[in-house]
Amino acid sequence: MQQDVENANAISLFENVVRLNDAIVDEGKRLENLVRGVFARTYLILVIIFLDNSGADIILGILPFARELLRRGSQVILAANYLPSLNDVTYAELIKIISKLKDEEGRLVGVGTSNLLIANSGNDLPVIDLTRVSQELGNLANDLDLVILEGMGRGIETNLYAQFKCDSLKIAMVKHPEVTEFLGSRFYDCVIKYDEV
Repeated sequence: MQQDVENANAISLFENVVRLNDAIVDEGKRLENLVRGVFARTYLILVIIFLDNSGADIILGILPFARELLRRGSQVILAANYLPSLNDVTYAELIKIISKLKDEEGRLVGVGTSNLLIANSGNDLPVIDLTRVSQELGNLANDLDLVILEGMGRGIETNLYAQFKCDSLKIAMVKHPEVTEFLGSRFYDCVIKYDEV
């Protein structure tokens, strides 16, 4: 399966990506390296990230970002689809990926994971209706400081203008003609939309 190959390749690179990031002494530059144009604030307590693609997107993109949030003392919830849809990471797959990346002490390259939760979003589509998430996720989402919607379906097509009771960040790459037309953008443009409460 293509996703298994992509996951295996990305897992083999994870430690190097994290160590290279850790070697950046300047905190601002380290965060910029994780996600261009996106910054993690030190006062974030509870963050939920709705995940998109399997492979390098999650392993080399989102997980180093989530690790940095954990390193800063935040609690991070990673929400993945319950059932497969396109190449989206699933809840079961995410559990396997995280277990492969943890060392014998349960850490992600030196950072503890006791504040990392993996949740089933209750979703089985590349888009998401946030009024229909799993009960588990709904219970975990009280008192959020930041909601991150990653991927074109979640971040642009269904929630670009969604308003939350906490800060929100939508991160996506434009990959469909209808979306490029709607946004007045080009293929493979990156969209980062931050809304502060």
